[in-house]
Amino acid sequence: NPGPACYGLGGMEPTLTDANLLLGYLNPEAVLGGQLRLDRKKAEDAVDRLGEKVGMTMEETARGIVAIAEANVLGALRLVSIKRGRDVRAGALVAYGGVGPVHAARLAEELDMACVVIPSNSSVFSALGCMTSDLLYEAVRTHHVILDDLSPDDLKPIWEDLFQSTRDLLIHEGHPKEEVQVRLSLDLRYKRQNYEIEIPLSEMNGWTVQEVRGAFDQRHQALYHYVTEEPIECVNMRVAAIMPTRIQPEVTSTSTNGARRELGHRAVEFGGEKVSTPILNRAALTVGETVDGPAVVEDEWSVTVLPPGHTLTVHDEGHLILKAKP
Repeated sequence: NPGPACYGLGGMEPTLTDANLLLGYLNPEAVLGGQLRLDRKKAEDAVDRLGEKVGMTMEETARGIVAIAEANVLGALRLVSIKRGRDVRAGALVAYGGVGPVHAARLAEELDMACVVIPSNSSVFSALGCMTSDLLYEAVRTHHVILDDLSPDDLKPIWEDLFQSTRDLLIHEGHPKEEVQVRLSLDLRYKRQNYEIEIPLSEMNGWTVQEVRGAFDQRHQALYHYVTEEPIECVNMRVAAIMPTRIQPEVTSTSTNGARRELGHRAVEFGGEKVSTPILNRAALTVGETVDGPAVVEDEWSVTVLPPGHTLTVHDEGHLILKAKP
């Protein structure tokens, strides 16, 4: 609030939404479940004002806004994958929310990833995750000591105290005591490192220092591609009391009967050029159907942009699978 200029709620500064609207990715007539019409003129004015400041046309400025946003996301993706020693080329990029599927195909192509997955409930993916995740309370206690000096018997009273405090919160909320599960872990690091790795434990006292060191070295090798003979420090003890969820998400695997598949055409920018692009209704796509780009797939709350040279296939549970053509 006041949001993008195109929302017409008083926002004056250009946002990614304004740029996406000007580049044709968004439907100006109906977004947010059909409750809001986007004001293209206000988006043009906001982006044009910025363009004048930096000596660029409105279209160049809109492309620049998108390029900066995508560069920021690429940096974040590399930080949690490539910079941790993970090869993403055989992986899938899961894109969700209202705007994630707009940019996902280009991001995956930049990272040379195998495909993009747009979940069937993509617009509310985070909220759905919250609703279907286990209930959990976690407690952390600083316990700074060299791993070789740790004793399972010495730590057990601390584990029990932490677990009781977290389990009591679930019991207070009405959950059965006998169904509460426990998860234990230690935050460990090589001596003089400034970051820790969380290493799970199987039980409160049924572990050995040698087993924990082996698990730490294995994890450190996987993340950072090296291990050393340096002493290992314990920094924190962690306990989580968990109440497993009974909620399962409903997945729609078939198209909506009678829904119109093609909603028209719109000029959409790809590679610096405006292309007349079919606008498809996600609810009308059928399981197993394949769509060749360019295309824009719309549902009530989200937009998926399929660039030229890409294909989209509808998974049997309603997910959209995007791949670049060989």
